[in-house]
Amino acid sequence: VRCMGQAADLLEAAMEEVKVDGARLLEEDFAMGIFDKLVNKLPPLSLYLTHMYEVKAMAVIGGGDKAFPFSALRAELFSPSSQTNKDSTVIATSLASVAAASILSELRDEKKATASYLSSLEGVFSWGQTSAIDHAAGMRKKASNDDAERAFGNLTSQLQFYGRVGLGSAGGVSQARANGDLSRGHERRSQKKKSSKGKVGTFHLLPEQMRLSLIAVAMKDAAAARKADQAALSRQRAAKQQKEKLAKERAAEAKTEE
Repeated sequence: VRCMGQAADLLEAAMEEVKVDGARLLEEDFAMGIFDKLVNKLPPLSLYLTHMYEVKAMAVIGGGDKAFPFSALRAELFSPSSQTNKDSTVIATSLASVAAASILSELRDEKKATASYLSSLEGVFSWGQTSAIDHAAGMRKKASNDDAERAFGNLTSQLQFYGRVGLGSAGGVSQARANGDLSRGHERRSQKKKSSKGKVGTFHLLPEQMRLSLIAVAMKDAAAARKADQAALSRQRAAKQQKEKLAKERAAEAKTEE
């Protein structure tokens, strides 16, 4: 999180150059050095790049040798050996300028979150508008909301798969899966990792009588939970209809004034 604003500033500056001269994006030192200031400042990022281009390898079919796919891809991108790739240089530079202009437009769109990270717009979260105290507070914090999105993804999956399942039920399954509450601790197998004993979920760590009590309460409250779900959906539907109605009325008023 600490350098999010600086990353946005570096990308904006680079895209300004590419917008003027699309060929800049095909210059290896320029393209791969856009975030050099961060690479030098953040050891994990430097280690990641080293891993991707110098360590990560894959077996070659029909032989015992290993290849470095991202290193090969990078070499072909900036110093193509394929005639087809060489012939695409002109159109690639042209498209790079178009893409850069589009990226700048998106970055600076004040309706989107990225605008608040740009120093050029004096964004509230920008590098230039953030104090040293805020920088320090942002260290070792997550820069994404993956945990929340994962829960929403599981919820959506339940709703799509089971159709008429209640929101409460779908949310409960999503949360239980994320936390492993119902895991029995069975052995887990993976192609990349050795077998490992799974962790027993909280539900199965409870005394038997408490587990039975929880199931009984859930069965008893199921009807009320479904009723609450329906009421919530009805309120949401009514609010949406009211919003659409107001939008139509405003549009009609605007036409009348014209």
